[in-house]
Amino acid sequence: MIDRIIAIYCICDDFLKAQNVEHWPNIKMTDAELMTTFILAHTDFYGNIDKARIFLQEHRYIPRMLGKSRFCRRLHQFDESIWLKLIKYAATKGCIFGLPNEFIVDSFPVRVCQSIRMHRSRLFQASNFIGFNACRKEFFRGVKVHALVTTHGRPWIVWMTPGNVHDNRAYKERAPWQELREGSKTYGDNAYSDEALENLLELRGQRLIAAQKENTTRPLNVRDFLDLQGIRKVVETTFSRITALMPRRIHAVTEKGFRIKVIGFVTAMAFVFAIT
Repeated sequence: MIDRIIAIYCICDDFLKAQNVEHWPNIKMTDAELMTTFILAHTDFYGNIDKARIFLQEHRYIPRMLGKSRFCRRLHQFDESIWLKLIKYAATKGCIFGLPNEFIVDSFPVRVCQSIRMHRSRLFQASNFIGFNACRKEFFRGVKVHALVTTHGRPWIVWMTPGNVHDNRAYKERAPWQELREGSKTYGDNAYSDEALENLLELRGQRLIAAQKENTTRPLNVRDFLDLQGIRKVVETTFSRITALMPRRIHAVTEKGFRIKVIGFVTAMAFVFAIT
């Protein structure tokens, strides 16, 4: 446990230094300590920040721990983009053989409540947060987590959208290919099949290899088809591992709090890969 806590702290501290984040003078608890507590809560305590706080304080790992209310206020001061950058930073720490060139893109839903209570939820009341879970064949109220995952299962680029946003639209609007190197390949299911987008990426020296729809005019070659069939299980395994960290219900009072907790579980998975 102590080795894992130290590893998480060192990565967070290095990340903040790389982002040129300055510590306030005479501060009781540093940002790196706060991040470490938050991540440990999601790797070991099913997202229960209070249990992580108490554990780290009682074992004297972080003796100057903030109180519950003050800790949450400090946590909410972090912009969501900081956590998304931290996910990618942690993923690069585990790449001992160089940065990857092959990725899988997909998404998974995170519901804010059970389907039967969907219309009574106080969070995400807008209609665009009602989406359809094709795997369970049911509607849900909540968000979608979209991710580019490496072929080893590491979350690389992550973003969130309302539940009813189609995967193809989310991919185009986020444009994660802008952060990939020339020669990169991205695999996806038929939701990402888009000939215009494939042509655009080819001009950038990249490839989007998506399962083809029935009306497509550009069939996959045999090699791409076989690669796609074998690689899809990687992203599904990663998403299963992320959801396994989550409790049955993510408790949050505000929409921002809910989004932070969801990001926390994805960040936790990125750190699991980085420190093991």
